[in-house]
Amino acid sequence: MKDEVAAHTHTHTHTHTHTHTPRVSNAGPSSRRLVCSSPCRVLAYGSVDTAAQCLLTLSNPEGCPVLCLKHAGRFLFAGLRNGSLMVYGRRDGDDFWDPDSGRCVKLGSEPVRKLLVLDDLVWASCGNSVSVVDISGLGTQTFEVHPDPMISVAHMARAGGGVWMAFSEGSSIRLFHTETLELLQEINVSTRSTLLNTGQKSMRVTSLLICQGLLWVGTAQGLIITFPVPKLEGIPKITGTVIERSA
Repeated sequence: MKDEVAAHTHTHTHTHTHTHTPRVSNAGPSSRRLVCSSPCRVLAYGSVDTAAQCLLTLSNPEGCPVLCLKHAGRFLFAGLRNGSLMVYGRRDGDDFWDPDSGRCVKLGSEPVRKLLVLDDLVWASCGNSVSVVDISGLGTQTFEVHPDPMISVAHMARAGGGVWMAFSEGSSIRLFHTETLELLQEINVSTRSTLLNTGQKSMRVTSLLICQGLLWVGTAQGLIITFPVPKLEGIPKITGTVIERSA
């Protein structure tokens, strides 16, 4: 078993999302933690014996369901359905987060659905915008990533000096610069596909992954499309040949 802490969210009995966080103490295997959430709370259990009683509860004053979790540095970030971001700090020398350390950062009115850690920053999606949150001071910078306010960010994946995004509707993916936040490239996945039938509706992107020099794009139509991306840390604009796979 990895020497780590795992964080999960679920609604009732269904797991909603999860994240893995490293341990900070030198305690034994029994100190490994499994962290999950009920609709409005974050719960911690021992990961060796997940049937054990709850060891820690992190509540949020917003009383709002948790949609996503991400660990960064000594902090646990929880995206809420009401557009807020809860931030919990770890106790000194402990694997647990301090229940009294919770801070609330209001990002907008739409649900915070996706979180992405970029070094000392956390990118948090809220509707058709993304807020860049400084981990140390929790300062924010927000920019629009899609012109339609009814469309929200569904997926984010980092590639070198850029972040690829997919959305709740449509078949386009967009690349943004991690520093300037500038839109660098947009690709319509449907126009790149040779396997899509002429009478078939346009694709909807359901997943994004950067792996082995490729951007993997999963679709609701059961197709996986891969784009080669540069392996250098520069701007990963896509210029190569598209490869399609039927899932």
